Amino acid sequence: MSKLHGIKWLALCLSVALIGVCDHTANRVNAQDDFAAQDDPFADGGDEFAADDVVADDGFGAAAGDPFAAGADVDVQAAAPSDAVDEVVPPTALVDAIRVLNPQSPEQLFRAVDQLIRAEQAEAARPYLAQLMQAELSDVALAELHHRFGTAAMLRLARTATLAPEGAELSRKIMTAVKSIGNDPARLEAWASQLSSDDRRTQVLAARNLLRARGDAVEPVVRMMAEDLAAPAAKLGAELLQHLESEAVQPLLAIMDSSDAPLRAAALIGLGRSGAPRLAPYLVAPLLASRDDEIESRAAADAWRRLLPQQPLPQQTAATQLLNDAAARAYAGNVAGEVDSDNQMSRWVWDAKAEHAIEVSMSVADAASLEAARLYEALIRLQVGDATARERATVARLQVDQVAAGLDMPLADETLAQYEQLDAFTLARLLDVALQDEQEAAAIALLQLIGQTHDSAIAMHRGFESTGNRPAPLVRSLSHPNRRIRFAAAAAIHELNPPESFDGASRYADVLGYFAAATGQPHVLTAHPNSEYARELAGHFSAHGYKPHVVSNERDLLEQAASSPDIELILLSDSMNRWSVWTLIEMLRANPKSARIPVVVLARKDHMAQVEQLVAEQPRAMAWVENLRDEDLASILPRIAKLWGRDAVDTQRRLDQAETALGWLKQRAGTDVTASTAVLRQEEHLIAALKNPALTPDAIEVLAGVGSPAAQIALLDFASQETRPLALRQAAAAAFHASYRSFGRLLTREQVVQQYARYNRSRNSDAATQALLGEILDTIEGSHPKD
Repeated sequence: MSKLHGIKWLALCLSVALIGVCDHTANRVNAQDDFAAQDDPFADGGDEFAADDVVADDGFGAAAGDPFAAGADVDVQAAAPSDAVDEVVPPTALVDAIRVLNPQSPEQLFRAVDQLIRAEQAEAARPYLAQLMQAELSDVALAELHHRFGTAAMLRLARTATLAPEGAELSRKIMTAVKSIGNDPARLEAWASQLSSDDRRTQVLAARNLLRARGDAVEPVVRMMAEDLAAPAAKLGAELLQHLESEAVQPLLAIMDSSDAPLRAAALIGLGRSGAPRLAPYLVAPLLASRDDEIESRAAADAWRRLLPQQPLPQQTAATQLLNDAAARAYAGNVAGEVDSDNQMSRWVWDAKAEHAIEVSMSVADAASLEAARLYEALIRLQVGDATARERATVARLQVDQVAAGLDMPLADETLAQYEQLDAFTLARLLDVALQDEQEAAAIALLQLIGQTHDSAIAMHRGFESTGNRPAPLVRSLSHPNRRIRFAAAAAIHELNPPESFDGASRYADVLGYFAAATGQPHVLTAHPNSEYARELAGHFSAHGYKPHVVSNERDLLEQAASSPDIELILLSDSMNRWSVWTLIEMLRANPKSARIPVVVLARKDHMAQVEQLVAEQPRAMAWVENLRDEDLASILPRIAKLWGRDAVDTQRRLDQAETALGWLKQRAGTDVTASTAVLRQEEHLIAALKNPALTPDAIEVLAGVGSPAAQIALLDFASQETRPLALRQAAAAAFHASYRSFGRLLTREQVVQQYARYNRSRNSDAATQALLGEILDTIEGSHPKD
């Protein structure tokens, strides 16, 4: 295709797409519209309703203004040019074509913005976004945009840094409008109750509105059905769930976790209408374990016959095997469903406290854990699950619970109550399983539970069958690549408060020292054989809040990468002298402190293809050309954030962890010889903590007990800096005095001479400073008044 021909074709396609009448778009509308003739649940031959049961007003106002009216269900992919066009037509041609077409309607403007974002021409989308913002669209019009383009397009808009903050604001407005207009719980409940109306038009109107609400409509419909499963309205509700197809499945599975048997029975009826045989394992437990509950058992049997009409109802052995196999697949990470551009899946979970199903977004791995938890719990309900099933059920459920609570937050009280009967040995065994199976959120939760047992003798015992003579899972967690797990392990040990020396004491102090050194400011570490050029590269990130560090050799790279909790990015030149890029990345990954820091490999032009192939095999790594420019950061920084994923820890959290860790380290210092020795090894981190105002008082106090030359000179230097607050300088001088009395003078002659010079230079300083420096000299001379 010639360039000219390609542009003309693109312009034609865009012009058609922008007004919404492409042939393939129309076909998709007919195929997907809930109310198209061939799919209408209320058409002749479909159910109780006739095809001519149509109303002009359905609660959103006139039909023309309804964001969910027939013909509105257009898949954005159908209206957009195909991937093949994107590959052939240059992005600048897309920009020109859209400019010529001059989009005006909200739909046209949003489609233009979305296409430009996907073509990485977001800057060109600014004028169209501005027009949308200035239009001050009603909630109805905003909801229509969501219905036409979907949640993925809203997420793209919100996460496009070039269009911030307007893009995120418009995305938020659209999502808010969708909730307020189409998915208001009270309105959905009213529509569900109207399915039992004697007025056919009222029923049709209610059903149409419920279908448009999609997944949010499932629970209200199921609740209506549960009131009387034999009522005609329940049959209509089941047919409505059938027309929701896959969108009803996740809400129905969530309702299956309810303690309300009639509600579960209604959900089973809905699952039977899903047309998805893969859901058969979810029917096993209610089918076999609910024999005493005839309604639920009958609903499960009916659902089985609908999903698997050629297969008889399963017997105990075959059903158990089916359930166990499905649970094992889910636990291994295999899960069905649509994934968005951020590798997230929409799932519904049951909130037992609110007795309500809620929609959440979770990673594919977490979605698999949710499915595994449900299926293994079903095995346990049948009383046929072995020890492995019980362990996996608990670990998978804790994975989901901790993610729901927040990775940096404690478990909810009602969740903790579910596990309070588990002893320290059982929890340690479960932690071992979670670590082996990479259920990291579950490991964080289990460490919290272990700390609350206050049973250090068992929790820190080596003798687990699966670990042999290795350290206990709690101690091994101190060396995990996930910094949250390391901190949670330290928190558990602090709660357990093991007596004096214990297995892992050195690791514990090392972890506390590492966290205590945080300043909160993100750091970038640049490794390049040319130090001057390395500083230039690192300087590009300074304007974005990064503190630069530069190394020119491999040894310094590995040491510094593991020394600071603030390093968020490593820039690695492919021209390092001794070791290859592959070797360096592997060595970085071998150290838990640097294992998950994203690495940007800066490749020479003739090495770019080779480096790209290498980083494709490495998690948390990407390639970029060596001649980095300021404008490149607009593309690099979002990708770095994506490489971090949910392992990223924000500034305030790092500062909070630093303050907490230093407090624990202070408590540990001086308790016994082993603890004091372990703290001594953290002097570098303690000295670094002096620079953090929130940590300075505790750092001063701990350094007083560290008998090292570096600790004494650090206290001297701090006390002598007139820019520091006087009270803190006085505290540092007092700490120096305490250290001097405990360990003697550890300063060199040159350092003593330097301190005298400081005093002599203070003749123009204020009286308090002169007195302070004089007291320091009194300490050195042995004539301090407190001696």
